[in-house]
Amino acid sequence: MQISALTVHLMLLILPGAIATIIVESLTTHKKREPFRFILYSFVLGLFSYATLQLLLYIYVLLLKQPLVTLSFWSEIQDNKKSTSIVEIFYACIAAIPTGLAVSCLIHRRILNRFATRIRITNKYGEDNLFSQFLNREEVDWIWVRDTKQGITYGGKVYYYSETDYMKEIALSDVKVYRSEDTELIRETPSIYLSFAPNDVIIELPLVEGNLSNEPENKEE
Repeated sequence: MQISALTVHLMLLILPGAIATIIVESLTTHKKREPFRFILYSFVLGLFSYATLQLLLYIYVLLLKQPLVTLSFWSEIQDNKKSTSIVEIFYACIAAIPTGLAVSCLIHRRILNRFATRIRITNKYGEDNLFSQFLNREEVDWIWVRDTKQGITYGGKVYYYSETDYMKEIALSDVKVYRSEDTELIRETPSIYLSFAPNDVIIELPLVEGNLSNEPENKEE
């Protein structure tokens, strides 16, 4: 089944890349992106999706000991008058899934940033903000959340968190709530959702990881 060259260009470069980009957007922490960046990432990840499909196709024909087959996509880039089949577009969309997952893994584990830091190109830790970077560390499990505006300290185990330009959000389990002024225990609750203005919260790790039996240190002393 053949479709027009104009439609091919739109679907070839945007549709598979958009699928991969949506996966990356959903699985990684990052600042809000402009529409132009989404289109640009869709274009780039679309190319990676076709490269992934081409690699899988090469592996398949080599296993069958057949002649190498090249996707019509590559000739489509060079000749606008050529068209490709919907089947090829469909498989490119399927290839976009592992492409998106692989890119998400690279971003989440900051492999490129770690490599660049190791060879002293940059000290940038990644695209996500420092709030998410801190809470995403492996050793971060039990934390103190100090509400500086209300004078309350929450101790608990992190299981959800997010941040926008206007708000920090965090959910804790096995929570103990203290009055910051004298570290008096106010109450205990199985879980709690907290939201703060960016400058109204301080997050600390306990001295002994996982141990909240002791009262938090009184910052007023």
